[in-house]
Amino acid sequence: MWLDMSHNRLLRIKDSTFLFVSRLSFLDLSHNSQMVLETRGRSFKGLEDSLLELHLCNTSLGSMPELLLPALRTLRLAQNRIQDVPVEVARSLTSLQQLDVSYNQLQAVPPAARSMPHLRCLELAGNPITTLSNTSFQGAMEHLQELDIRHLTLNYFQPSALSRMASLRTLSLSPYDHVHDYSVPEIIQQNTGLRNLHIQVLENTDLEKEMLGPLPYKVRNITLSGRGLTSVPHSLFKGIRSFRLHFTLHNTSVETLPHSLFEQMSWVRNLSIDVRDNSLHSVGNPNTGEFPGVLNTMFITELQLEGNTWTCDCQIGWVEVWQRKKRQYMCQPDKQARVPGCHKISAEQDDLREARCENRNNASLIEVLKLDVECGWGSGASANSPFWVLGVTVIFFTSLQVNH
Repeated sequence: MWLDMSHNRLLRIKDSTFLFVSRLSFLDLSHNSQMVLETRGRSFKGLEDSLLELHLCNTSLGSMPELLLPALRTLRLAQNRIQDVPVEVARSLTSLQQLDVSYNQLQAVPPAARSMPHLRCLELAGNPITTLSNTSFQGAMEHLQELDIRHLTLNYFQPSALSRMASLRTLSLSPYDHVHDYSVPEIIQQNTGLRNLHIQVLENTDLEKEMLGPLPYKVRNITLSGRGLTSVPHSLFKGIRSFRLHFTLHNTSVETLPHSLFEQMSWVRNLSIDVRDNSLHSVGNPNTGEFPGVLNTMFITELQLEGNTWTCDCQIGWVEVWQRKKRQYMCQPDKQARVPGCHKISAEQDDLREARCENRNNASLIEVLKLDVECGWGSGASANSPFWVLGVTVIFFTSLQVNH
């Protein structure tokens, strides 16, 4: 049973309010900024065995509430004024798997998290934490699978602070200008199971020095976000050592993604790109193969472009040809069930149809490329012509000279 009472004007949750809804498993009380809870967890009396998820975001909590909820798995306490999560909390939240205490007043990683044996996701973003060291993520936190440490007030980040987190799969963080020699690859070099990396930029930077170096082999999803990101360095993907990569660029101020950016992907063979909702005008052709499956070349499997201000000319003309090649080589009716990305081809076509050309009166990008712009596969500094085409040309030219 679910109950959503968020965004109301609740003033108090009285003792035993939910006593007669003992099958309630999800409760959202967020964004009731004047709400008061009873002490010793009495507001949630009767939910000890059923409640699995509780949201108390933006409820003006000045301290960690008393919660006697041993079955609870997810607790969201973001946007409050909590300064500490004491160890005693762990004793009453023995099943907790996900804890969100982002945007509070925590000055250190909460000690209680070390004593939560089932904790797998910890969100700490937006707290005034100044130091992350080898001792910050000890105990049960070594088993975390997801960690969010964006927008802290760090002035010291020990490179080996995350080295014991062998189970870490998803990491969200930010550039930290006040940290000496801050290097994302160095920080995560021991996290060999890491797959998803999200970097959010609020202040102006291009991430060149922060991303310099090799990434763990399993990193295959990279997301960059934040309006502070105005450009990306050509070396951004040089450290990628996975054969598959999903690249997401979201809500940034980046205006162009040049072909040279993708030339650094020496390991990648299958690339999917999501650059929706940015300030992009152009994107160079990332493909280095004329069609999928060519040895030692890269071919895009998915592409999403909506929500930008595209300049529709030959710099982006490759998109329409790529779409036809994908349907021809990858997504024939007998292959669609087996090839990644083909099950999304209809949604992908809709996205390209909704993408707009600012220089063509906001006409549909894909329609402009089909009808008005004649560039072909060679536009956007795309893949080189196959060697056999060059060979045929040379032989033909030589035979003409002999005949004359």
